[in-house]
Amino acid sequence: MKKIFFSAKPIVSILAIFILSFAGAVGLRIAIAAWTGPSAAPPGSNVGAPLNVGATIQTKSGELILSGGLTILNSADARLKTDANGLIVDISDNGTTNLYVADTQVSVRGSIYDIADDTVNVGENLSITGTIGGTGWGIVPGLTTSKLTINIIDPLYDIAGTKYSTYVASMTGLKEETTGNVNLKCEDNKCVSVIDFDKVEKGSDLWLFYQVTDFGKNWDNLVALLTPEGKNNIWYEVNSGEHQLLIYGEKEGRVSYRLTAPRLDHEKWLNLNQDSNAEGMKVNLK
Repeated sequence: MKKIFFSAKPIVSILAIFILSFAGAVGLRIAIAAWTGPSAAPPGSNVGAPLNVGATIQTKSGELILSGGLTILNSADARLKTDANGLIVDISDNGTTNLYVADTQVSVRGSIYDIADDTVNVGENLSITGTIGGTGWGIVPGLTTSKLTINIIDPLYDIAGTKYSTYVASMTGLKEETTGNVNLKCEDNKCVSVIDFDKVEKGSDLWLFYQVTDFGKNWDNLVALLTPEGKNNIWYEVNSGEHQLLIYGEKEGRVSYRLTAPRLDHEKWLNLNQDSNAEGMKVNLK
C-alpha cells in the first residue's frame, strides 16, 4: 500500500493569518469606538500646546497652579518675573537668592517668611502690616530698603526654653542716641571731664554717634542728659568750635550720660507719613 504524508506548515500559516486578522479587526473597532470628532471646525477649540522640557520660552495665558512647589535651577538666566511693578525672584550664579519688589511704594498686608540666603531688596518704601520672619531671622538680615514702616519691633529672647518679648521704644523725629559713663577729675578747683569728638576712638560708640548725627549750628540739636553717681551737682557746656562736650561737677565721681541728636538725614523723613497706602494704629485725637 502506498503511504500518504500530510504537511502541517500550510495549516499553521493559515491559522496565524486568521488570528492576526481577527486581532487587527478588534483593535480597529476599539480605536473607532474611542475616537470623538472635533467640536468645532479647525482651528477652533484647539487644545493649547503642553508645557514641556524644551529650552525655548513658553507662555501660559491661564493660571498655573503647582501643588508640589516651584524650583528654579541655579543659573545666571533663572528669573521669575511679572511686570515692572511686580515681583522678581532673581537667582544669581553664585547661589544667592534675592527677592526684588520693583514698586517704590510697596504695601505688604500678609507675611514675608524665609527666603533662601535671607536677602530681601525693596524699592523706596516698604509698609508691612503682617509679619516678617522665619526660623533664624532677626529682623530680616539683608533687608535693603530706605524706609520700613512697622507698628511693633519685638526682639525675642529664648531663655532656658521660655520665650520673652522685649520692645523697641519709638521716638518722635529721626534721631540717634548713645549712652556711657565719664569720671570727673578735680584740678585747680574745677571738676570736669571732656568728651572731645575729634579724639574719640574710631569705631567707638561716641565716634559713630558723632559721624551719623547733625548737631546743628552751635550744636543746638544736641541733647545731653546727665546722672551722677551719688550726690553731686553736675552740668555741661558745649564748645562747638573745638568739637567738645564738657561735663562739670562739684566733686569727683562717675557721671552717666545720654546723648541724643537728629540723624544726618533727618530732614528727609518728616513726622507726616507720605505713604497713602500705609495703615497704622488708630488713635483718638485728644
